[in-house]
Amino acid sequence: MGRHATGWKIRLPKRSKTYTVYWWDIEEQRQHEYSTKQTDPEAATKVAPKIYAKHVGSTAPKSRGVKPTPSLKLDDVAVDWIEAMRGQIGDGTLASYSGSFDSFLVPSFPLLSDLFDDAKKADYVSVRLKQVQGKTVRKELSALRGLASWAHTQGLIDKLPSIPSIPKKALGTKHTKKRRSKAIPLTPEEVEAFLAALPERAPKLGVVRARFVLSYEMALRPSLVDRLSCPDHWTPKSRYLDLDGASMKGREESLKRLTKRAIEALEASYRKPGLLYGHHDYRVVVRAAAAASLTPDKAAKFTPAHLRSAGITHYCRAGASLPAAQRFADHRLASTTDKYMRATEKDNEDELRRQGRL
Repeated sequence: MGRHATGWKIRLPKRSKTYTVYWWDIEEQRQHEYSTKQTDPEAATKVAPKIYAKHVGSTAPKSRGVKPTPSLKLDDVAVDWIEAMRGQIGDGTLASYSGSFDSFLVPSFPLLSDLFDDAKKADYVSVRLKQVQGKTVRKELSALRGLASWAHTQGLIDKLPSIPSIPKKALGTKHTKKRRSKAIPLTPEEVEAFLAALPERAPKLGVVRARFVLSYEMALRPSLVDRLSCPDHWTPKSRYLDLDGASMKGREESLKRLTKRAIEALEASYRKPGLLYGHHDYRVVVRAAAAASLTPDKAAKFTPAHLRSAGITHYCRAGASLPAAQRFADHRLASTTDKYMRATEKDNEDELRRQGRL
């Protein structure tokens, strides 16, 4: 049939009385699984080759009878393993595993066959314990152990490699937590100059300027803007954002009123249902726009998150009451919002002048 599979196995799924036969299809990059309709493992083993042969070919290989492929790249296997684990392991855990493979495990073990190199595994544990805490290394080894077990089950390796464990007393190295840098003060004129310096669109990024206009105009967190989608959070001609409780930290209502400019930014961004912006690396365009519009000292420290801070500050300084500003910023505590009411000596002079005392 032109398909290449990696040998079958049987298993008894949770909350099931009948065994299933399953195998990994390399060409289709997915796992196949069918019920044997047998409650006895020996009977299921006899039925499994017939089911395998029916779906793959007339000649069914023996279980685990596939010749190991030592040249397989670990990053390719990791992608397949993570995809196969969806639904069995939480998305957050899988995302963490994916990051561990990309940043640490794949550079240390480029090939699947490297998992049999005891010296490499010992070096990895030793080096990582000098960089991070022991619990982090345990999670990384757990991911490696899960991938190795899956690769063995799929016939990608002929035996299961031994993945080391580290003693509970191995604490590793505690990471020094960096404090989030304080938002730089930005005037409305500086923000507008920055926004004007941004490109309307950019290759691989899609809509750029409207995204940051929305972020500033509505004082939205960058992570929230990444997740905005249509029709889940907004629909064309709507005057509100419909957000979930996790996004609206400061109130129970899910609706957030949009300004005219925010609506214009959303309408300029909309193309089709789905994510409006998505998660992208905007550092290149942001740095270029900041360098072109801000002073060198501010440009060096500027990050997109500072637009939210500026939006809240400008809203407060325009005369908004503290309760209104708290709602606008979606803060749980008024004391948090109060930090954004950065009054300057000029504000003091303007108020004294308004009162006729100067």
